[in-house]
Amino acid sequence: MHTIRIHGPWLYSVNAPKVESDTESNGNTESNGNTGSNGDTESNGETPPDREFQPDGKIKIPGDLSQVVGIDFRGAIHLRRNFGCPTGIEASDELYLVFESIIPGAQIELNGESLGTVTQFPVQFDVTDKLGLRNRIDLQLQIDEAIDSNSLGGIVSEVRLEIRSAD
Repeated sequence: MHTIRIHGPWLYSVNAPKVESDTESNGNTESNGNTGSNGDTESNGETPPDREFQPDGKIKIPGDLSQVVGIDFRGAIHLRRNFGCPTGIEASDELYLVFESIIPGAQIELNGESLGTVTQFPVQFDVTDKLGLRNRIDLQLQIDEAIDSNSLGGIVSEVRLEIRSAD
């Protein structure tokens, strides 16, 4: 297995409108086969349109959201991270997007397609047939309370792309 960590700066937007998707958020999403402006991956492999995302800043992931919005924040936060498709992928390889620790209820999209809503962690999503040349992860988080007196939570552990070989 080969692991690619998706750390570094993520963009965030405070009180962003809910990300809407053409698919249900059940974690077992099937592609609807459409391409273009509806939010699915473009047929040329490029990242889908921006959906008017206006970032308020950057946050280092893994990280606690209170570092950018304060411990008293309550509301919606949209996180976004772009990344390229790894090279050297074999036809038999399987690719998984893994979140070790993330706020339950987080809605996760890849290239405009819903991967699901987090009910527990760690959580992983099979993205073998969902990656393009350029990719975008969108997370919609709802903060209703702090985890404790020092933390709102967020993505406080590793996010990674796992490449699993069949052999």
